[in-house]
Amino acid sequence: MPDPIECYSRQVISFSDAVQQVKQHKRVLFKTLSLALIYAFYNVMTYWNLSIASPGLYRLLINVKVLFSAVGSILVFRRHISPVQWLALFLLMAGCATASYEGQVTLARYFTYVLIIVQGALSSTAGIISEHMFKTEECPFMLQNVFLYFWSAVVNLTFGYVQQVYAGESFTITQNFSLLVLAIITITAVAGFSTSLLLRYLSNLAKEFAHAVEVISTMLAAWFVFGSPITPQLIVGASLVVAALALYNRFKAK
Repeated sequence: MPDPIECYSRQVISFSDAVQQVKQHKRVLFKTLSLALIYAFYNVMTYWNLSIASPGLYRLLINVKVLFSAVGSILVFRRHISPVQWLALFLLMAGCATASYEGQVTLARYFTYVLIIVQGALSSTAGIISEHMFKTEECPFMLQNVFLYFWSAVVNLTFGYVQQVYAGESFTITQNFSLLVLAIITITAVAGFSTSLLLRYLSNLAKEFAHAVEVISTMLAAWFVFGSPITPQLIVGASLVVAALALYNRFKAK
């Protein structure tokens, strides 16, 4: 059976056919708007949280979204999670807690942890909604991605406009634009499309555990680029997260 993604991507359609496709899938069009709004807030929180937490600590704590995704998978998709997988999930939580332990913790530091956890919850919510849409809607997979990227551009441009007007500045799309920004946009777009493939053919929970692999690479990159210290807590926490990843994938529920 041919791959539906490959077949759809090879089609050449006229403008009138494209308009007809949009009219036919109006429900999906507006559903992707809600997803674009969630991802927009998620992106804002990413920059906010990275401004108050080190990249290594952020990457470890954001993995709390795996637990939210597990609960969402049970409630929405009625998936069975084996006892060993639950052990892996709580091992993941232990890794996040270990990495964030700093002895005397200030109220501001607790606020940072809460913000990152809220961001993780947003990611899990968007992932569950996306997976449900990709697997249940009778709409071509590539068209769903087009809808999502279209609304993402609209929402982010609107946010940028409101921010600049509120600051008393004239709106220009090229303000602060650079090759680094272009690189971030390109990498994020590719990552977003690969995420949609994971949600289409695997699951949101599998996507979250795949992202946990970033823990080690993020810590090393932050140390190399920013000189962020790699503390014993981060090393132990990262080890627990990687162990949880291996355990979860080694004993998948039947």
